[in-house]
Amino acid sequence: FKKEAVKGWFKILKEDYSSRGMLQGRQVLILYSPDHEGYERVVGILADALTQLQASVSLELWSRGELGSLGPMQWFHAQRRLVLQEGGVIVLLFSHRAVASCAEWLGWKQNFPRSTFKPESTFLASLNCVLPDFLAGEARATYIVGCFEELLPVNQIPDLFRSVPVYPLPSRLFSFLLALAGPRVGHKQRNSLKRHAECIHKSLEEAAHECQQKYPS
Repeated sequence: FKKEAVKGWFKILKEDYSSRGMLQGRQVLILYSPDHEGYERVVGILADALTQLQASVSLELWSRGELGSLGPMQWFHAQRRLVLQEGGVIVLLFSHRAVASCAEWLGWKQNFPRSTFKPESTFLASLNCVLPDFLAGEARATYIVGCFEELLPVNQIPDLFRSVPVYPLPSRLFSFLLALAGPRVGHKQRNSLKRHAECIHKSLEEAAHECQQKYPS
């Protein structure tokens, strides 16, 4: 992502050193469907922003080597186990292909065989655990849901996933960051986090717009 955005984040961090730890050590697993290179770039910008706030982010885009050796299902289970152990958060980012994958999964009567995995297999593999959590009403403590609103209208997220907080990004980025930080954020930290959100908002908005121009829905 753009160097100007990085410089902006570091300027904020230097001005308010205490803000650096607002997400410190927070385990965050981001699940998404890699629709295309442009979409992964937008996801990467969001993930980079969270690491600037010292969250510990797990992302398919950054784990391709490990995925190649473990396989998508084992990689997901390892990351999910870590999130549960550390009281972290699983973020489901919806795109057009992610919505289609959920619909496809719900139409199957049993787990799909390994031979049918597609390039977006990590997201598909994760649905074997994610969807049962939602169907059983056990998702609220661990999951939050989001989408990049220029790439997918928020009303296209399936109703099944609305039992947890849903954040269209970047318009509700500040609320999204507060949800990741948890209840420990005080008034001063909220103000600092809001400044971060304003900086990240612009970068996400520009990246999503460029993605939409290059890969129109």
